[in-house]
Formats: sequence, C-alpha cells, structure tokens
Amino acid sequence: MPDLDSLKHFGNDAFFTSEIILENNQVFMRPLAIDDLQSLVDISFSDRLWEYGHRVKSEEDVKGYIQTCLSWRAESAIIHS
Repeated sequence: MPDLDSLKHFGNDAFFTSEIILENNQVFMRPLAIDDLQSLVDISFSDRLWEYGHRVKSEEDVKGYIQTCLSWRAESAIIHS
C-alpha cells in the first residue's frame, strides 16, 4: 500500500491502474467493486442518504451504479495507459 507522500508522485497512469487502499484506525477506503453490491443495497434505501441526490429504487439501480462506475474507471485506465 502506498503512503500518502508517494501518492503525490502518481501520474494519471498510476492512479487509474493502481488499487490504492487508504486505511487508518477510523476509515478504510478502497476502490469500489461489484462485490460491494449487497452492502450498498443494505444502506441504499435510507431517505437521509439520498436527500441531496438521486434516489435508489431497487437493487438493480445500485448494481447499475456500480457497473457504471467500474466502466468509467476501466475507460479512464485505457485512456491513461
């Protein structure tokens, strides 16, 4: 896992093709994955979560969101490689 100082030196190539994970005692951040579907479905129907954004109506909405994000990331990796 790269430290924060090493992230300053990442160009677009490395950013879009690396699986960067940031972690400390309060948070764990990693790239979105299709395996996150059920966890996101479990929280996606909260009115408070979607107060300022697009409301999720079904599990298929969440799956479509994840697939779109992964597709955009893959396209960016191709463009920047």
